[in-house]
Amino acid sequence: MIKALMVAACLFLITSISYAADSNGNFMILAYGTHSCGKFIDAADDAKNNNTWGIWNDYQAYTFGYFTGVNAYRMDTNNIQGTTDMEGIMAYIEKFCRENPLKEYFKAIDSVEAELYPQRSK
Repeated sequence: MIKALMVAACLFLITSISYAADSNGNFMILAYGTHSCGKFIDAADDAKNNNTWGIWNDYQAYTFGYFTGVNAYRMDTNNIQGTTDMEGIMAYIEKFCRENPLKEYFKAIDSVEAELYPQRSK
């Protein structure tokens, strides 16, 4: 009986986890992910120059919400960060955005995820 319940629970979990992208791999990017990297750079510069960290902190919260989702839904990933700290991740994103100000902020997050993936904890 207990084995049957465990199997049923596992099957439920496996079938309930799905990707939201359509059959072509397209999905909707929301909130700060749609902002340009240039807008993020403006927030980063304002934070550093004027000690106004509110909007920059919103970007950081968005980023770590994204990475929490990666941790939850990638089958082979316990922590995408590995041994990299938050400051390192945000510095990588800032570097990407300074080099690519017209790209979406989501592309910066996606780029850092690809960089972190080989060193993730499983």
